[in-house]
Amino acid sequence: MKNIFFMSSNGFPSNLNRNTGIFTYEQAKAANLKNSVVLVDLQSNTSNSIYKDSFDGINIHRLLYAKYNLFKVFKNVIYLNRLKKKYAPILLICSFLNLKNVFYTFILNIKTITIIHGSDAVVINKLKKLIYNYYLIKNHKIVTVSNYTKNVLLRYFKSTLIKKKIKVVFNGFSKKKLNILNKKFSKRISKKKIIISCVANAIPRKNILFLIDVFRELNFKHPGKYYLIIAGGFGPDTNKIQYSIKQYGLKNEILFKQNLLNSEISTILKLSKFFCLFGKEVNREFEGFGIVFIEAMFTKNVILSSNHGGIKNIIQNGENGYLFEIKKRDVIKKIIKKIEFFSKNKKERKKIVDKAYTFSLNFSWKKNINEIINLSLK
Repeated sequence: MKNIFFMSSNGFPSNLNRNTGIFTYEQAKAANLKNSVVLVDLQSNTSNSIYKDSFDGINIHRLLYAKYNLFKVFKNVIYLNRLKKKYAPILLICSFLNLKNVFYTFILNIKTITIIHGSDAVVINKLKKLIYNYYLIKNHKIVTVSNYTKNVLLRYFKSTLIKKKIKVVFNGFSKKKLNILNKKFSKRISKKKIIISCVANAIPRKNILFLIDVFRELNFKHPGKYYLIIAGGFGPDTNKIQYSIKQYGLKNEILFKQNLLNSEISTILKLSKFFCLFGKEVNREFEGFGIVFIEAMFTKNVILSSNHGGIKNIIQNGENGYLFEIKKRDVIKKIIKKIEFFSKNKKERKKIVDKAYTFSLNFSWKKNINEIINLSLK
């Protein structure tokens, strides 16, 4: 059996934070069906000891979060060399373009494919650009998760050697995970109201505060008719979101929950009729792909989103969802009209959710990782 290393500078999920690095984890899980995988986490371990644990049955090596601590870096290097000697990997799949990944990838010196997800394609610093340029040329292949991310990357790295190595491989999603219904959690959600869902980490570019503004106006027009559930991971906007809900007097109309089980998230998506996420660019950070939109399509939600980043590669406006220019003054009214329209017109709703569902079947983590691994053979 072939050994493949997966390295993530964003970390991997744990019981404390189930959403950290979940997409790289899902890739490794899919690869594990045919190969032996070794997961290397460069982010989540802030202790003084390297340790190994498991999440959902897959072992994860939690290296030290070293930053500029040379002693910790040295310990990580020794540990990585031992892993390499023990497993003799044929391939390193490296998630995200940043200095940590570049450094440890050079230490391992294995055939490497780097996956660039979104905002990591944006490189302003001239020294970093020189380092990354050399690094990307040395890569066996470079994967971007959308055409949009590829175009952004090529704005900063114009070398033909890099351009030839880039391949767009769309992310996948887990159908099995979404077919689970958590009956206990389901009982907490009112079936008398129309559920609107949002699954996103509480970070500025997810723009959850804007969604709350939309819901506030919707609830004012139709008091007690709709219920908003916001689920995802922790982030710098957590307190702002909680304060906004309280300030608007919407504590009984909005459920804001973080670090949920997969079964709880799938239950939310199954019970909801609309999925809303209006991401925006913040400090050059953007949505590279947007897996959660595919998940919402599979669970037959009407998708309402912003015309932003790699989302445009997924949502075909008016066909499998709707895109909005969120900077326009009347955008909230337009979003509310769409929600009102599909709340009344069940036939029209069925048409669009059926198209979206069919579209979602084109994606899977198995398809994604097989395509990436096959690139290593070329």
